Amino acid sequence: MVIGGKGKVGMPISLALAEAGAKVYIVSPSASDSMEEVKQLRGKGFNVHGRSLDQSNEDGINSLIEEIELEGSTPSVLVNSGV
Repeated sequence: MVIGGKGKVGMPISLALAEAGAKVYIVSPSASDSMEEVKQLRGKGFNVHGRSLDQSNEDGINSLIEEIELEGSTPSVLVNSGV
């Protein structure tokens, strides 16, 4: 999970994790599966997903983790590159 994963710092981190074989969740206030950054990485064959999150909202963070776990995944790495 890369918070701020579509920004100047976060996108290269998201790409590196995807290249290493990780399932990557790009998380930001405006992220979605249909955003251009996710489409670009998926187009290269990577397992990447976009999720919206206001990281200042603890309930939202817990809900996002629950949502990811319901999909059968468990976040094992968290990168906070959001500014």
